[in-house]
Amino acid sequence: MARKWLDYEKEIMEAMLMERDILVVLARGLGLKSIVGKFMELYAQPTSLTLCLNASHDAEVFVDSLHAQGMSKERMPQVITNKCNAQERKLMYKSGGCIIITSRILVVDMLNHAIDISMISGLLICNAHKVTDSSVEAFILRLFREVNRNGFVKAFSDDAISFSSGFNKVEQAMKLLYLRKVLFYPRFHVSIGTCLEQHEPDVFEVEVPLTPLMMEMQQALLVATEATLNELKRSCKDLDETELTIQNALTKALDLLLKRQLTSIWHQLPAKTKQLSADLTQLRQLLAYLPRYDAITYYSYLLTQKRLSGQQRIPSPWLFSEAADRLFTAAKKRLYELKKVKHKKTGAIDYELKVTLELNPKWESLLQVLTELEDTPMRLAGATTLVMVRDNRTASQLREIVYMGGTAMMQRRFGRYLKHKNENIVANLSSFGVEQKLLHALSATLVDENSSHDTTANSNGKRKATTSAAPSFSTASEVASYGMPLDELVHLSSQQDSKRPKPTGKLGILPPQDQLVLCTYADAEKCSNLLDDLRPSHIILYDPDVSFIRELEVYSALSSSPIQVHFMVYENSAEQQAYLTEVKREKDAFDRLIKQKEHMVIPLNVFDLPAHLKVKKPVAYSLDTRTGGRAKLHTQSNQVVVDVREFRSALPSMLHKEGLVLYPVTIEVGDYILSPRICVERKSISDLFGSLANGRLFNQADMMLRFYQVPVLLIEFSPEKPFALQQPSDITSDIKHTNICSKLSLLVLHFPQLRLLWSRSPQGTVELFKLVKKGQEDPSVEAAMAAGSTASNAGLNSNAIDVLRKLPGVNDHNYRKLVASCRNLADLSSKSVQELEKWIGATCAKKLHAFFNHVAD
Repeated sequence: MARKWLDYEKEIMEAMLMERDILVVLARGLGLKSIVGKFMELYAQPTSLTLCLNASHDAEVFVDSLHAQGMSKERMPQVITNKCNAQERKLMYKSGGCIIITSRILVVDMLNHAIDISMISGLLICNAHKVTDSSVEAFILRLFREVNRNGFVKAFSDDAISFSSGFNKVEQAMKLLYLRKVLFYPRFHVSIGTCLEQHEPDVFEVEVPLTPLMMEMQQALLVATEATLNELKRSCKDLDETELTIQNALTKALDLLLKRQLTSIWHQLPAKTKQLSADLTQLRQLLAYLPRYDAITYYSYLLTQKRLSGQQRIPSPWLFSEAADRLFTAAKKRLYELKKVKHKKTGAIDYELKVTLELNPKWESLLQVLTELEDTPMRLAGATTLVMVRDNRTASQLREIVYMGGTAMMQRRFGRYLKHKNENIVANLSSFGVEQKLLHALSATLVDENSSHDTTANSNGKRKATTSAAPSFSTASEVASYGMPLDELVHLSSQQDSKRPKPTGKLGILPPQDQLVLCTYADAEKCSNLLDDLRPSHIILYDPDVSFIRELEVYSALSSSPIQVHFMVYENSAEQQAYLTEVKREKDAFDRLIKQKEHMVIPLNVFDLPAHLKVKKPVAYSLDTRTGGRAKLHTQSNQVVVDVREFRSALPSMLHKEGLVLYPVTIEVGDYILSPRICVERKSISDLFGSLANGRLFNQADMMLRFYQVPVLLIEFSPEKPFALQQPSDITSDIKHTNICSKLSLLVLHFPQLRLLWSRSPQGTVELFKLVKKGQEDPSVEAAMAAGSTASNAGLNSNAIDVLRKLPGVNDHNYRKLVASCRNLADLSSKSVQELEKWIGATCAKKLHAFFNHVAD
């Protein structure tokens, strides 16, 4: 059934249809995928060809959504991936309609003329915030607009924060997409606010207070985070401190800020500064895991991080602070306490272990809400309760809690934790301390209890039945630490059910009102029709999420029945502050974008010169009157054969931008063929290290030497990284197998003919290629494809050629003539000096003839 449209969605659709080329930036969770899907449905006509980019990972979501709305199979968008061959793609292009295609495949088909660019009706660009000067999407738009100026371009994005970071990023994206119009629709937009406020869901905010120990742990982590942040500011004076706040440290925003500011100077930073940057990420994770993990898993995670830090060259400084001591002490108290006991008769002091196993406060609140909802009358025909959680670990945790209760679950997990801990200890029991001995004794007791009898569930039969239906929307393979796997939970449930008397009535499907569905936000994003399929009347947001809350607002505005939403959050916690910070960052981002739009400079003509004018060169005139005013014409080589795998990088786009003609094909030898003599193997820094480590570069250099006279190894650096393979202090005079410079030296010694090109950036590589190609002929596509293939090696003995190249008088410039003129080495040895002179010259012929005719004593 077709989906009803809200007023603000109609406004966006009308505004985008009024303009041929336009960019829309919408707030997260307000139905951007629905709008993109509507455009796919609108342009899915056999008389037109519309291509959708940056949507391959969501292709299944779009197809399922359109299928649910009743779209016929014939008009359904087609998906092109690497599984489709060239012939199949040509047929799909000719059939028209809407096609979801990967950018790398499309740019190759455009350059190979497998698709008629002039016949493309338009392009739909998803995730427009990812379009940069070096992206493949910008390359596609340039190829498209050089030939086709009548087709439309409609770009979509729901990430205002990415657009607001950097300098005029929206203006740059519009320039690359050849757009002149942009629309912003934040949550505080008048039309959106008016539309969603008419049918607001009933929201019950459940503020759960943290326990005293959890509050103490949170305070310790915040103190450690602030101290680490201040120390980072002191150690690195180049940082812009305006956004380095404790609020941003609670979200991933600080990681992105530090990465953007420190990437260019990372090689100059001392090891301590790098460790401080990593510590901020670790502390943010600890703050995020505190309200989600149970006490056992969290304490185990803390000990693991402490052990890993001790193995580093520079341990984390915050672990030696007073805040870290408070954190570890409070985390241990949530599990057990070691208390002194004084005997009344003897007066001796003994120790006893008091097991506390503190429960997360949200668990009790969740069970209380579920109990209240069981008595609520049904208002919809769908599932009664939908519980949304952050990750699969939390979903697995809640499955056990709903089935057996929090206390029983913690006892079972604590027994598994102690058993796992004792298995890793191989020392003698006599060397244990008092605490370790007591834990060892307690471990045996808990393991015996867990194995002797099954834990009984605290909930009634109805709730147990609903839990069995829960895994349908959560990944069952993900299990929390020391938790119970799903198959074991199902086995326990079946054992409990077998002890009960069998029902006398007919067996059937569990009614929707008895179902409890646990779902993660990641799974909900993959299933676009989750709320429409389940139609829940009660939704519990166990973990806060901005995007899904807005999806609930949209669903409530579309639904005719009221919805109850229980929003659970820890009071005065880092979880609450992180949620509020995320909302504020998006609002501030839209405010900045709206102000930028007021002063944005947009040219009247956004198009480049057409392709045929770019290729056409002006006629050169000479001042020499004897030439008749005409200069001598020099043919310029401007063709490059490129391996299709290289289109993952930015270099092909920049080569095309400089006027070079690219021929993308699959070649076995090299990455770029600049001329019949010159072959280039491009290596990024990470690829260079990997290729030298596994020996792949040795084989690639050997293949280039076999088929090309001038083999070239291009080492391309990233513009934001240092122009150095390693620190000068790490370069030694000795040859070491672990040193990158030593490996390169050995490679050059083994292949003396191999040339090395060093490039600071892809822009520098373009200039190097233009210099190398001067005076060279254009390469042959057929010869480049044949090099290294089975057909090119047919009839040739590679071992014999290796022997030939090592003979006196034979070099890389003349051995090919000998291969073409002689059948084998025996035939070559019978040739006279005069015959050899025709092929390799007099000097080389005398050396080779003397070698074959030398009489050994």
